[in-house]
Amino acid sequence: MIRITFVCLEVCLYGLMESGQLNPPMNLITQAEIPEAIDKLRAGGVVGRFIALYE
Repeated sequence: MIRITFVCLEVCLYGLMESGQLNPPMNLITQAEIPEAIDKLRAGGVVGRFIALYE
């Protein structure tokens, strides 16, 4: 039986992202869009990450 720990999984995922083999979608949002983004996260179905840009 293969046992994968959270740390191992995290290291592997970051390694794939660093190498460019894993490129998750990034949704850039403004500070004003944060409440709507939180609602979308609660509803489910969001692919990727929300990244808030502050000016």
